Amino acid sequence: LEDYKALLTVRVSEPQQDKALLDSRIEALQQQLHKRLETLPVDIFPSALRGLLEQERAGLLARLRAVVTEPSQHTRVIEAERLYGAVQVFISRIVSEGGLGQDVEAEVRQRTELISRSTAEVTVLLGHLRTIGAASLGQGVLNSSDSVRLDELLASLEKLRGTYAVELEPLRQGALAAQAEASLASAGELAELLENEVIMADSLSAPWPAFFDATSRLLAHTHVLEQAVVQRLDARLQERQGAQQARMFGLLAAMLVVMLLIAYLYGAFYLSLRQTLRSLRSGMRQGAAG
Repeated sequence: LEDYKALLTVRVSEPQQDKALLDSRIEALQQQLHKRLETLPVDIFPSALRGLLEQERAGLLARLRAVVTEPSQHTRVIEAERLYGAVQVFISRIVSEGGLGQDVEAEVRQRTELISRSTAEVTVLLGHLRTIGAASLGQGVLNSSDSVRLDELLASLEKLRGTYAVELEPLRQGALAAQAEASLASAGELAELLENEVIMADSLSAPWPAFFDATSRLLAHTHVLEQAVVQRLDARLQERQGAQQARMFGLLAAMLVVMLLIAYLYGAFYLSLRQTLRSLRSGMRQGAAG
């Protein structure tokens, strides 16, 4: 979806080259988005949540159709931004309803916050830089408004990198260190690429598809990190589920032992009582006979 709305924005700028390639990429991404939304596995969620997610997924599909059928290129970009915002809300709802943000484990809460907010802030900011850079290369000129906007975005990126480094610190000390370092480094590498090929370039003669693909590969480092974090979260939750099942089976076994002990004691008491009564009757008979 990030690539889709970025390419729509580049299309609005009327690039001087590779228009056919641009249109084919947009068409391919439209089909991929439609397929992914249609096959989104909402049936894995509890029944109480499933109906709401089904309704929201239908709304996302309707928004995508609105983008596809919109004749105005400028309005298509606006509709794509609205679709992207709706998807972020959809993801936030899943996180909220799943209770991951209020989990008892601090590590689970931190990693949930990372993939639902922190990485999204990074990819959105890098995506804006990619889009402006690619559009400027397509036009062969960096206009004054885009130049000012790039300066603002780069300043924001510098601040965000500091915050992002702090949030990644636990991961950089663990098993996901390589993915975390690559994601953090990609922000600086993208800024450097943008300065070399767009901001400080003598002429904007580099092909925009090459720039777009290069920056997309840098963006992909953060998505790889997100996938790795999700896998680790899944493994941790599966581990906890297994531990809870083991505890449940332990409790059942303990209850069974207690019930067997009660049955044993009851049976022993019953047999002892019968023996006592038998002895008493026998003594009474002997006394009566005497």
